[in-house]
Amino acid sequence: MFRNATTLVLVINCSEPKKQLYRSQLGNRNIHESSSNAAERAQDYELGGVQFIETTVLVTDFLLNRVPVKLITGIIVVRANKIKEPCPVAIALRL
Repeated sequence: MFRNATTLVLVINCSEPKKQLYRSQLGNRNIHESSSNAAERAQDYELGGVQFIETTVLVTDFLLNRVPVKLITGIIVVRANKIKEPCPVAIALRL
C-alpha cells in the first residue's frame, strides 16, 4: 500500500506528533524532513507510494525538478482548513 511505482501520493502539513506516529508505523523511508538526503528523496519519489514530506522540502524539490510530477496521483493536505495565504503549503500546491 505504501509503495507503488505507478503512483505517488504526497502528504504535507503533518504535525510533529502525527509524524512520530507514522514514523513508528512506517519507519523513516516514507517520511522526509529538511535533514533528509536530497538524492535519497529523489529515489523515494521514483519508487512511488505514499510519501510524507515537509512542505518547505517539497517546494525545494519541485523547484529543482526532483519530484516526478507525472507520477503524482494525489496530494493530501493535513489540516487543510487551517491554511492561510501566504504560506509554504499554498506555494507547494500551486507548483
